Amino acid sequence: MKRTYLTPSATSRKAVPASISRKLKRRHSAAFDDEDYAEPTKEVLDEIENKRRSNTLAARRSRKRKLEQTKGLQDTVDELNTLVTIWRQRALMGQSLLKQRGIVLDFGKA
Repeated sequence: MKRTYLTPSATSRKAVPASISRKLKRRHSAAFDDEDYAEPTKEVLDEIENKRRSNTLAARRSRKRKLEQTKGLQDTVDELNTLVTIWRQRALMGQSLLKQRGIVLDFGKA
């Protein structure tokens, strides 16, 4: 899908990310304030690419962990629902046995 924004996105990929730009400015002497940092060097571009790759892999691992945790929680919910069903059946069976013996025990609505 083609983007139809009128202005550049605030989160779009920058030529030099802010974190790298700040690092470059710290390395750069104050005597060269008038120089522009528009043309990143090969080392800087490699550093940017490595950081993006690392971030992509970290995000992938994070999504995988989240999916596994969600699956684990869903398995626990299913297990607990099964136990609730089993105990509900046992309670109803006990209630019917007591009713046959003339003892009325009402558990209320479940």
